[in-house]
Amino acid sequence: MAKNKIETFDQFADQVAGMFRDQNDFLSEKFEQIDERFEKVDERFDRMDDRFDKMDIRLIRVEDKLDKIDKRLTKVEKDVTWIKEILEKHTTMLKDLDQERVFIINRVTRLEKELELIKKQLKVA
Repeated sequence: MAKNKIETFDQFADQVAGMFRDQNDFLSEKFEQIDERFEKVDERFDRMDDRFDKMDIRLIRVEDKLDKIDKRLTKVEKDVTWIKEILEKHTTMLKDLDQERVFIINRVTRLEKELELIKKQLKVA
């Protein structure tokens, strides 16, 4: 009877060990599948990192181009300011000249009238 109990216990222990082996194999297989998935994910992340690196390079190029454009625009702004100042000075000069012209025309007209009066007084007309 004690032998039967020992044999039964050995059989039970073998069954339990077999179950653990089966579970261990199943878990090992699942972990291998998970490892494969992680490798694929790592590859995708590597590709994304490469893409981000390329984008960084492109953005640096764009930034350099924008800096050059900014320098050009700054120069153009200075030129526009210079031209605006010259135009304002010329506009002021033209306005002054126009006022002088109006004054001279009025003066000539007045002098012509005075000359006509003088001619009439001298009876030359």
